[in-house]
Amino acid sequence: MKTIVFAGFFAACSVSLGDTSAQTVGAYVVPRRADDVAWENDKIAFRVYGPALMNSAEDSGVDVWCKRIETPVVLKWYEKEFSREGSYHEDTGEGYDPYKVGGSRGCGGTGIWYEGDFYTSNVYRAVRIDDSRDDMVLISLDYEYDIAGEKLYEQKEISLRKGSYLCGARSHFSGSEKVLRDMKVSVGLVPQSTKATAMAGGGCLTLWDEIDGYWLATGVQLLGGFREGSIQFQQGATLQGDYLATIDLEDNTLDFAFGFAWERHSDFTSIQDWHEYVFNW
Repeated sequence: MKTIVFAGFFAACSVSLGDTSAQTVGAYVVPRRADDVAWENDKIAFRVYGPALMNSAEDSGVDVWCKRIETPVVLKWYEKEFSREGSYHEDTGEGYDPYKVGGSRGCGGTGIWYEGDFYTSNVYRAVRIDDSRDDMVLISLDYEYDIAGEKLYEQKEISLRKGSYLCGARSHFSGSEKVLRDMKVSVGLVPQSTKATAMAGGGCLTLWDEIDGYWLATGVQLLGGFREGSIQFQQGATLQGDYLATIDLEDNTLDFAFGFAWERHSDFTSIQDWHEYVFNW
């Protein structure tokens, strides 16, 4: 099955996704929940925020949903919320959404440094989904930045395969030549508790954190498109406390990976174990 969806600030449309019970990967646009885009495999789930939230605190940060089972949960959890039979913020045996994003980068969101200031885009402006494969889903998201009176555009392509704790991603930037010439790009992780510890090296940034008494590990890996020797790791670099991996681009395109693992649905035992997984992905 292949689904293509476009959503903008003035209109949104979606296509029925049919029965997803037999799928192990999937992606969905959910107009009833403020134009959310969500995707999942048998291990993890994510969502990003859409045009209906353009005036809210949320912007282009990436939310994580902690699954405890390998079958699809995203549409089921949304339906539970819509029917008022429960909330996806409560774990009733399948997992839940305990992660706090707000205006942070969440898990793997991007941002731009320009002339000493940090800029983030608003919610996505358009989305395209290809779920025609049984073992992988592809999502393309368009974002727009306002940077010192200049316009910058980001097209972010995300892939998630069955069995993986990380999404592959490629962000291509276009627009103002002035900004493109002097900017730096960051990929971020926001801590969820004061117990978070970080590890950086080998192009990877990982956090070992805690939510509601269980560990949560998040990570990003910089894969290509940046100038050699330009990687900087920054702790608490934004108002939201994000940890950032920051680079100079070579050709306006960055390849990276981002993702997470949760104690109740993975076998990692330490930040070293998790960091090695992210590094070797």
